[in-house]
Amino acid sequence: MQPNNIGNQPAGPAAEAGMASAGAPVNAASAAPKSPDPTFDNGPSVVEGKGGKKTGWIIGLVLMALIAAGGVGFGVWAWMDGNTQKDALNMQISSLKQQVNSLQEQLDNGGAEYNNPIIQSLNSDEEYRVWLSSSIVDGKEMRIGIKDGKIDICSIYETGGAFVDDCMIEGVSGDIFNVVEFGQGQDNSNSNIGFIMTDGSVYYFPFVEAMKNNEFSIKGKLNVDGFVTDAIEITAGPTEPGVAGGYGSTIFILKDGTYVKFDEAMLN
Repeated sequence: MQPNNIGNQPAGPAAEAGMASAGAPVNAASAAPKSPDPTFDNGPSVVEGKGGKKTGWIIGLVLMALIAAGGVGFGVWAWMDGNTQKDALNMQISSLKQQVNSLQEQLDNGGAEYNNPIIQSLNSDEEYRVWLSSSIVDGKEMRIGIKDGKIDICSIYETGGAFVDDCMIEGVSGDIFNVVEFGQGQDNSNSNIGFIMTDGSVYYFPFVEAMKNNEFSIKGKLNVDGFVTDAIEITAGPTEPGVAGGYGSTIFILKDGTYVKFDEAMLN
């Protein structure tokens, strides 16, 4: 920047005489003080030169773009963080509901969570077994013994009582309360072997199919809406006298005192 000497001249007639004596005409426009280019910290002008203004605009646009991008990024982060917090809160709510349901069950059962018992002897001089002798398939039957909550014996016998072979049942996980044969129909062609567990679930496998194929792996768990405590055999028939159509079926007793009749939809 050039120094502006006009501002240092003395005012009044003496100034005019001095300027006249220098022999140079005074131009009114050149006599007016020139505004300096804007600077920052007394440095060079940010708009000086041909590209000065253009460079300033570019820097401003870049700064504005960075601020806008930061705002968008913060918004996305806040949205994602909000979803994470929402999922965590839903998990906590689900966990609390489970705890409430568990506590309610304990209250309904006198303050203790109910389980079907493991049938075992309290006398050291003897042992208990829960037995199932199945119906007959092709002249053979299955005998299963449960000891201390586990399958202890599984054997195949002829109708007359002669031993045929042992059988291996695989896929039962947990402690067994009871073993039953269940199904529905006028014969045993649709029978199943079920293991009622201490937690109220029921493992099963198709009985007739297993006997014919000599394959005794668990098929799955019954879809029973409730905690099963027992199963009993019933006969069902029409209420109108003299009308045929009776059949055998199984009733599952539930912990809450209700019961449900077996339906094939319960099978997986």
